[in-house]
This record gives sequence, C-alpha cells and structure tokens, in this order.
Amino acid sequence: GIFHLNCTPYARVNHWLVLITFLQHTDPLLPHYRASEFSFPRGALSTLDRNLLGDLGSFAAWIGATATHGISETHILHHVSSKIPHYNA
Repeated sequence: GIFHLNCTPYARVNHWLVLITFLQHTDPLLPHYRASEFSFPRGALSTLDRNLLGDLGSFAAWIGATATHGISETHILHHVSSKIPHYNA
C-alpha cells in the first residue's frame, strides 16, 4: 500500500500534512478566481477548516484535533495571519 507501517516518522507526518492541505484547498465548494479577480485576501479565505474525524462524533473529533494539534480546525486563521502558529490559534 501507499502508507507502510515501516516508513519513517517523518514520512508519516508528511503524509498527514499533505493530505490535510489537499483536503482544505481542493473542495468543489471553494471559489476559483481568474487572475484578474484574484487578490491575496480572496485567496487566503478560499480554503476550508475541517473537523478531522468529526463525522464520527464529538469524542472522535476531539481525538482528531488533539492528534493534529488543531491544524485542520484553524486553517483559515492561519491564512488570515500566517504569523499565528496553528497551535496558538
């Protein structure tokens, strides 16, 4: 499979970061702007916060947020002010 248990911890973390980033930036509900319409604020707000494991109930959502330090739940805030680390959001 793609995600082997014998891969390095770095590879596991990279897998999660790439997956979460992909899911937050590629939803069909997000607007796509032509070059003439695009601006930094529009681009920064054209992303989604996702409740990782949230569909499985509140306890699973808590596990997802804790395991990723809230990186998927505070993504838009990171785009608004990238100086705020996700763990302080």
